[in-house]
Amino acid sequence: MRFAITVAMFSMLAITPPALAQTSDWSRCYTGEGRVVDFKRDYINADTVVSACTRIINNTRESASNRANAYERRGVARAEKGEASLALADYNSALRLNANSPSALVNRGRIYLKRGEYDAALTDFDRAIRLDSGNPVAYVNRAVVRENKRDFDLAIHDYTRVIELFPEFAIAHAGRANVRYHKGEFDKALPDIERALQLGDSRSFTYNIRGLLMQRQNRIEDAMADYTTAIQLDPNHFYPLRNRAEIYNARGQHDLALADLERAVALDPTEALSYFKRAYTWEKKGDDDKAIADYTRAIQLNSQYEDAYYNRGVSHQKKGDYDTAIADYTKAIHINANYVGAYTARAALFEFKKQWAVAALDRAEIVRIQRNNPDAWNALCWAQAIAGQLAPALVSCTESLRLAPDRAYVIDSRGLAYLKMGEFDKAIADYTRAVELQPKMAISYYGRGIARGKQGDTVGRDADFATALALYANVAKDFEDYLAR
Repeated sequence: MRFAITVAMFSMLAITPPALAQTSDWSRCYTGEGRVVDFKRDYINADTVVSACTRIINNTRESASNRANAYERRGVARAEKGEASLALADYNSALRLNANSPSALVNRGRIYLKRGEYDAALTDFDRAIRLDSGNPVAYVNRAVVRENKRDFDLAIHDYTRVIELFPEFAIAHAGRANVRYHKGEFDKALPDIERALQLGDSRSFTYNIRGLLMQRQNRIEDAMADYTTAIQLDPNHFYPLRNRAEIYNARGQHDLALADLERAVALDPTEALSYFKRAYTWEKKGDDDKAIADYTRAIQLNSQYEDAYYNRGVSHQKKGDYDTAIADYTKAIHINANYVGAYTARAALFEFKKQWAVAALDRAEIVRIQRNNPDAWNALCWAQAIAGQLAPALVSCTESLRLAPDRAYVIDSRGLAYLKMGEFDKAIADYTRAVELQPKMAISYYGRGIARGKQGDTVGRDADFATALALYANVAKDFEDYLAR
């Protein structure tokens, strides 16, 4: 399964109050009746800010500069209240009055960032940096955009620039650690996250990233401690809940995992990955119906979720609904033409349904993707041999043996191809070599028995049949199907 990039959200860029801030409305517009505004805890105060700023905006005697400041301040209050559209309109108004305000550009860019409009956000952050090249918040937010666009090197460059300007800016160290984690630079990420914590970054986000790094190092108890701390710091942060659930599942503590994932889903019902992980937990608890329901919800939220289609296919397969499972594997393949797991699962079901020629097509796709995999070549050889595609089967087995010589089950596969081609001497030679390498291989004894019988060696045939049946009672029935095509 794939890991979604965490969008670290940083505080709004501060707006410098004008000289008139000592007046009543300006005081309320900037500080909410003289107090530092904490919008997330005091929406009444935020409403006071909006009302005061609105009066300033509507005052025709105010200068354009002052009204621009008031628009921006009102936008900040509205953004923190969750009124993103109204905030965006205010930032636009502020920029019409003062096009060169770095803070308005950054704050508008953050709205675009939260909406996933990364190109628009990037344009605003680029412009803010051109206007104020020493602005750390603009760099940090641009780094977040670049991270979500998967421009990891550019994101690291932005965080590094902030650290050069402000070495003790903890958020930049944490942000760079996050990017390095997703880039796979785990050894570089760990010193960054440790430095952020040393500098006093006590955010849930930061402990969650360190938890991921601890988990990568198999320091599971340390990871659990970090995820738990992250949850305690911010009970509404669903990422550490999902990550802790993963450890619970690995330990077999599925009820604890389910409890965390129930919370994660409740916190953000639009997160496909939360449903995916809960579905996996239902699978582990043996409830395939609930697993299918959650995989389906994940797919509804993300129609290109290849792993959700694949896992739902597995759940349908366990319920015996093979055609539906094949349909899900097929959908996963349509999304990702190189999805080896889906080809393998679908091929196995086609083989179970005795549709060997179709299975061979899937085995050929796996070989296309994994040219140097001897097992893939052997699986293709076996499907081709049973399907009656004998010349291609010999090519596939030969390639498998070139990559990994003298493997009994590959030589057995080639023996079947020779047997069906009527080349009994070669079949006997391959089956003999197979049982030398693997003396308990019932199928090779039985195949050699058939070849010996075709040559008139009834004594050898009967001896081989007896040995095969002693090793595996159903070998004759299985071989019947192998020779049917």
